[in-house]
Amino acid sequence: MLLRRHKAIRTSLGYSVPVPGDANAVAEAIIEGALLREGRGAQLTLEGMEPSAQVVLDNWTNAAEREKRSRTVFAQNTIQPAEVARELAVMQTALGASGDVRRFVIDALQSSGAHVAGANPVSIDLANTPVALRDAMNLGDHTAVNVRFDPPAGDDDVLLTRTHPAVSGLAAHVLDSALDPLRDGPATRAGVMRTKEVSALTTVLVLRYRFDIHLTGDGGQLLAEQAAVVAYTGTGDNPTWLDQPTIDSLLDATPSANVNEYQAKEFFETAVGNLPTLGETLDEFADVAATTLLDSHNRVRAAVKARTGADSVEPRRPVDILGVYVFLPGGN
Repeated sequence: MLLRRHKAIRTSLGYSVPVPGDANAVAEAIIEGALLREGRGAQLTLEGMEPSAQVVLDNWTNAAEREKRSRTVFAQNTIQPAEVARELAVMQTALGASGDVRRFVIDALQSSGAHVAGANPVSIDLANTPVALRDAMNLGDHTAVNVRFDPPAGDDDVLLTRTHPAVSGLAAHVLDSALDPLRDGPATRAGVMRTKEVSALTTVLVLRYRFDIHLTGDGGQLLAEQAAVVAYTGTGDNPTWLDQPTIDSLLDATPSANVNEYQAKEFFETAVGNLPTLGETLDEFADVAATTLLDSHNRVRAAVKARTGADSVEPRRPVDILGVYVFLPGGN
């Protein structure tokens, strides 16, 4: 009976459940049953199990039922794979792939004076880079390292992923130096570039949206931030806004010719002068982003059956403009 009960529980749950309570109770039940079977020739007994064995089986059955209920409580059958895939795709797009990490790390280091050679692994020498950059990457006392951006990595190689401390430190250094007017860094908040990737003068804006998420009930309020890149052709009075795939392609654009310093200054000043006329449109972009965030927030919380959701998402105005970049057509 004990063996049959063990097999039944394992078949039902897919794994074994230990007999609860004192292990001696099982031994006593088996011994008692064996002794009674030996003595049945001398006394009358009712068919069925002995009391001690019945207690063991009942406890075991109850333990299996509790395990089954526990598994049901923590099961994820209510989460739809399509919903998870949708949110995962958005996050992967925001975080970038290994190719994005490779391009960022190599460009940032080369612009900071590092020597970069090789393909896989990539050999990096940080001897001529600023001390602040080396401290931010926190690679120890080593100024020369071999890195890879896709697994597997050898014992002497460093695997740099999006969340590696060296990549996060380098990103923080690039951003901080760009925002600090007293520091020189590999990136700037303003730029003018001539490239074959555009056929008309194109202005690219790097934005930061800030949102107040008002939770249901007494859930309080959360603050969320989101970076975005928008672009338009034409003038600020009559801009033609580009779609997201076109904007994504602009992020891969490379220079095709030099731009005279005075000419670059003229184009940039015109782009900055157009910003006040774009404020209303940028606020509309923030409203759309807020609606998307509200839908995503409630969709995820509903999937995991969270007790609170969001009543509304309110964008803070004005939209922060982190960078202005002008792309000029032409070059060879």
